[in-house]
Amino acid sequence: MCKTRNIFINLLAISFIIVFAIFNNNVSANLTIDDGNIYYYEIINEEVKLTQCHFRSFPNVKIPEEIEGYPVTIIASYAAGSDSMAEKVDNIIIPDSVVTIEENAFLMDDIYACDYIKDFTIPKSVQNIGQDALGYYLKPEYSSCGSTEVYLKYYKIEGFVIRGYKGTAAETYALQNRFTFIALDDEPVTTTTPVTTDITTTETTVVTTQTTAISTTSAAETTPITTTVTTPEIKGDANGDGKLAASDAAFIAKELAQSSISGEKITAEDYPAMDFNQDGKITAKDAADIAKYLAEQSISDNKKV
Repeated sequence: MCKTRNIFINLLAISFIIVFAIFNNNVSANLTIDDGNIYYYEIINEEVKLTQCHFRSFPNVKIPEEIEGYPVTIIASYAAGSDSMAEKVDNIIIPDSVVTIEENAFLMDDIYACDYIKDFTIPKSVQNIGQDALGYYLKPEYSSCGSTEVYLKYYKIEGFVIRGYKGTAAETYALQNRFTFIALDDEPVTTTTPVTTDITTTETTVVTTQTTAISTTSAAETTPITTTVTTPEIKGDANGDGKLAASDAAFIAKELAQSSISGEKITAEDYPAMDFNQDGKITAKDAADIAKYLAEQSISDNKKV
């Protein structure tokens, strides 16, 4: 399944853009090595923003929670997509300090995508996950035989899994992008059962049995689950950002286009937030009605000024 961006540029321009984005992230950045992994970063308002990551601790990577005594709160766009060694990583654990994972943060180049990271663990602290931040790779394709012009296409990484907590940005991102989501809410439960016997006494002997606490631990079984989208508080909030905006209309249009390519039908039952006009189905009319409603609201607000 892929998402086609309406960008018509030549192959050289694509390479330049990707290289420039990566280089730009490193400008004036510091460098540190943690558990063999190399991180470029910037300190902004006493918080750390990771601008580039080179992973070497295989097969599992735990991104540091702090650097120079400051919390790591942001993972920047294109932070890890150019790492040729990333294909050796099985899992990345995002620390509890991170609040934002910017768009395209782990977007991979096609040349490295075959065995790329397919498993991310995301904590409750993460509040914002940008578009295509996880689970995608970029592949240029020629527009026609013999042409140097190409379309930029975003492809999903097959078998991609997000581990996180229910009701968080991790679950929302997994639902919106139709990735497998594994809930980590259920943890092993320890129970203590007291065992007590009576004290028996005779004229010559006192037999006493002690009270013993028996501890048993049962591990909750964690299995991949398929969850359904719950109705948001704001009708038409298709992208789940808590407000109704033009981006919701664009999100619906994008999902309909993707559904047309993949053959997977989008239903109002599974995605009620997209059914803006409440007609029981999701069509381009929902996106158009959102745009119309926002335009009318804008005109109304201008008249009040």
